[in-house]
Amino acid sequence: MNLNLVPEKIKKEIKIKLLGDIILDCLFIFSVASVALAIVFKVSWMITDETLSNLDPSDSVSSSIRGYEEEIKEINRKTSELSEIQKDFIPWTCLIKKTGEAADGLVVFDLFNIERENGNVLIEGWAESRDDLLAFKDNLKKIEDFSAVSLPIENLLKKEEINFKITAKLKTGDNE
Repeated sequence: MNLNLVPEKIKKEIKIKLLGDIILDCLFIFSVASVALAIVFKVSWMITDETLSNLDPSDSVSSSIRGYEEEIKEINRKTSELSEIQKDFIPWTCLIKKTGEAADGLVVFDLFNIERENGNVLIEGWAESRDDLLAFKDNLKKIEDFSAVSLPIENLLKKEEINFKITAKLKTGDNE
C-alpha cells in the first residue's frame, strides 16, 4: 500500500532541491580538485624554475655537445695537417740502409746528402779499387729508390785508393 500524503508541488520542490544539492556537491568537488591541481602545477613550475635557474649554462647538454663538436673539428684539422705532411714522406732510414747494403764493404762513405726539394742525391767516399767502386755503382742502380745513378769519369782514372762522388736522382711521385 502506498500512501501519498505529500502534494505534487512539494514533491517537485524536494526533487529540485535534491538535484540542486547534488549539483552543488559536484561543483564543490570540482572546485577543490581544480584548486589542488593548480597548487600541484604551481609547485611543479616553481621547482622547474628553481632547477633551471641553478643550472650553469656551460653544463647544459647543448654546450657540451658544442664542446665535442669543437674538439672533433680540431682533431680533423690536425689529421688533415698530418696527412699533408706525410703525403710526401720518404722512409729515409730504409733508403740509407739499402745504400749501406749496396756498399757491402766495398766503399767507405764520407758524405751522404739528399736534397729534398729536387731529389738530388750525392754520395762521396773512398773505394779501395776501381772494381769495388764499379760494383758499388751497379748495386746502387739496383735500388728502386734511385734513378740516373752516375759516376764521373774522373773517378775512374785511378785504379786504387779512389775518392769518389756519385750522383743519383731520388724517385718520388713527382719525378719517377
